[in-house]
Order: sequence, then C-alpha cells, then structure tokens
Amino acid sequence: MMQREELDPVQDIHYISTPGKQNACLVVMIDTRACMIDAIAQSIRSALGSRVLVVGRAEELTRATFDMESDSETLFVYCDGAISDQTKVDQDVRELRKAFPNSRLVLLTDRLEQLSLDTFHEHSLDGIIPSSYNTDQLVACIFAILSGVPYLPPTLLQQQISSQKSGKHRGKFNKKLTPRQLQIMKYIAIGKSNKYIAAELSLCESTVKVHVHEVMKRLGATSRTHASYILANDSGLD
Repeated sequence: MMQREELDPVQDIHYISTPGKQNACLVVMIDTRACMIDAIAQSIRSALGSRVLVVGRAEELTRATFDMESDSETLFVYCDGAISDQTKVDQDVRELRKAFPNSRLVLLTDRLEQLSLDTFHEHSLDGIIPSSYNTDQLVACIFAILSGVPYLPPTLLQQQISSQKSGKHRGKFNKKLTPRQLQIMKYIAIGKSNKYIAAELSLCESTVKVHVHEVMKRLGATSRTHASYILANDSGLD
C-alpha cells in the first residue's frame, strides 16, 4: 500500500480565486473505473465549479471526436490505476500531449514510487498527483494547476532540487533569499510543516511563518509548493 505523502496540499495551496463559483476550465478525467472517478469528478464540480468530462480511454479523446473551445482552458487528468502496463501509460500520455499540446496534463498515479522526474519532463506534465491523496487534497492540487501552478509531490520535488542544484551556483531567484530562508525552503520542499521546521532550527513557529511569507513575496509565488518549484528550476539562471 502506498504511503501517504507528508505534505497536505489543502493547507499548502493558497486559493487565488473563490472555489465553488463557475470556472471556465474543462477538466477531463480519463479512467476506466467509472464509479470511483465519477465521485471524484463530482467533488471537482462542486468545489471548483469547473465542467468535468469523464472518459474511459485516452483513445476516445482525438481531435476528430473531441470538440474543445480552447486548449488552454482544458486540463486532462490521466489516471493510471487500472492499467498494469507502464508502457501503455507512457504511450497514452505521450499521445495526449501530442494531440493537445496547449492543454494542461496531469498524471494521477498509483505508482509514485516507480516514477522519477524523467516522467514529468518527458511528457511536459503540469503535475503528478499521488492517488493516495484524499479528495480534498486532490481538488486543491487541481485548483493550483488550473491557476498555473505546477504540482509535484515532495519526493519528486526533492529530486528536482537535488538534480538541478549542486550548491555551487545560485540562480537569480535563489539570490533573492537569505541563507536562513533557503534553509527553511529545503525543509518545505520535502513536505515539512512550519512546526517541524521550527523545532529543527530552534526557531519560533511564528518566525518560520514570517520567513515563508517573505519568500513567497520575493519569488512572486502563490503557495509554498510554488515557491519550492521556482527555486528547484532556478539553478543555472543568471
């Protein structure tokens, strides 16, 4: 059984519009398990006000059969839980990206432990969401992605940071932060709470909150996860 990630996206993501109001975006859920995915789709409709379409197979979503008002206003959520062949998953995701290059594309996965950052970058994904997240967490992640904030779970976000930052080079965003702020962000990148960080660094929790708020302000980030993502992709920039 997959272990639940420490990060709680519901607490982490700062809503930048009002959930529950009609949203122009279309969310397309792709999964053969109709009963389960219908329940998730209803939660998305209720929470975000988005239109939600549920289909059984990626093959049904071709340009000839699927009429979209705007690619950029569509989010595809591909669920791999019912597919045992990873090659098939990769093929489906690749074909979706090829058919709808301007749409957002997310992988809702049962096999996070088998994935790496290569999956995220190879398919130009906008998010990888573990299926171990509860419905509220899933809705929060989807809202963030619809708002333009990519989502990676802590394990993959830490891979992103480790692979792109050698510690010898600080990009333009990293240079905006103090050593203490960067130290705090390393903990946030692996899903640690303000309370945990405060205990580890012998700080008051309120002090950590102030640092996190200042980091988000300096980076122009909408959430802690967004700030971590910005820093993870900052290595090598002038």
